[in-house]
Amino acid sequence: MAGAASALFLLDIKGQVLVWRDFRGDVSSVQAERFFTKLLEKEGDPQDPVAYDNGVTYMFIQHNNVYLMTASRQNCNAASILLFLHRVVDVSDTGIC
Repeated sequence: MAGAASALFLLDIKGQVLVWRDFRGDVSSVQAERFFTKLLEKEGDPQDPVAYDNGVTYMFIQHNNVYLMTASRQNCNAASILLFLHRVVDVSDTGIC
């Protein structure tokens, strides 16, 4: 059985956590800092929306000046997670939120 995302983070352009929700309790806010450090290391390279570091898989998109990122320690479907992140952006663009 495939796992799900462990946490959802919204980060500003400087890597500060704006909002986060822990769903499974197996990652912490420290993962957001590690993600952003890894993102800065890849700055010159083409952006891959999936990154892996020390047992945690990060899946992210950038919308305007906000990074929407999920972190997971389990095997999960990256395509469905990325689709979810894009749908979160779609909802926020409709003006409902």
